[in-house]
Amino acid sequence: MEGHLVNQEREDILRGIGEVLSEFAEVAFGYVFGSFLGDRGYRDVDVAIYVIDVNNSYDLMKYSMRVARTLERKVKPRREFDVRDLNTAPITFQYEVVRSGKLVFSRDDVKRVRFEAEVLSTFLDYKETLDWLNKKFLARI
Repeated sequence: MEGHLVNQEREDILRGIGEVLSEFAEVAFGYVFGSFLGDRGYRDVDVAIYVIDVNNSYDLMKYSMRVARTLERKVKPRREFDVRDLNTAPITFQYEVVRSGKLVFSRDDVKRVRFEAEVLSTFLDYKETLDWLNKKFLARI
């Protein structure tokens, strides 16, 4: 189901997401990103979380699914949620969330600011290599 929202509805949902994330002690901070923030339609709400004290990819995936189920149950009106962890995500995804996402919850601002600074620094270093590779690749076409 594709949805369209007025600003107040969107803000209410964002606030609800932040409230639910605050119930999870392991969530240090969380963002909403993607089409839900835009003026066009959306199919689900994309949420990215940074998790502490959960150490492996499998456990992070299970934890993210539990957060998504709780969001779907508690945020009104009901929406579908896609929750991804930032801990194990590729730098390009982390950068996109930091650059264009909306922070909806932060339990630890120091950890969040360090994370954001590290993502920006790492991505800018990576971007030089990526641009060079794209230039070489496109030159062959």
